[in-house]
Amino acid sequence: NSGFRITGVAGWKNEWVVVMNTETKFGAQRYTLPTPLNDSRKEWIKQRWNEGFRITSVGGDDDPEQEEDGWLFVMTQNSGLQEQTFSEPGPWPAQWIEENSKNGFAVTSVAGCNDHVIVVMSKGTTLKEQDSSPAGLYPVDWIKERW
Repeated sequence: NSGFRITGVAGWKNEWVVVMNTETKFGAQRYTLPTPLNDSRKEWIKQRWNEGFRITSVGGDDDPEQEEDGWLFVMTQNSGLQEQTFSEPGPWPAQWIEENSKNGFAVTSVAGCNDHVIVVMSKGTTLKEQDSSPAGLYPVDWIKERW
């Protein structure tokens, strides 16, 4: 064991990238294979939550040739994150994000594009004020305005 932990994942059309780092202070990790977010997968996530794991990364495979998207979840112990919630795959959930932000949650992971997006929100982050770009084309001007 060389101490590597998964810190990022991304996928599209059955091609995946996984980033791993050392010295993350993360504990044990579990991950799913890229499969649809069905009831079985949701139950698996809830079981990991009960074991102290939290979602630290999610990647989405929006393959137009597949009927259902594959979602890869990475769950980690000792991440510092507390209570979590995540959206169903679908369009950007702006109102859901706003409601959860009022209850102390912050966006900690996002995957997907267009009408296939999953957003993970968590409590226990060190994040302060947060804003997310409008859905659509790459938001160069939006980013520059916030810098």
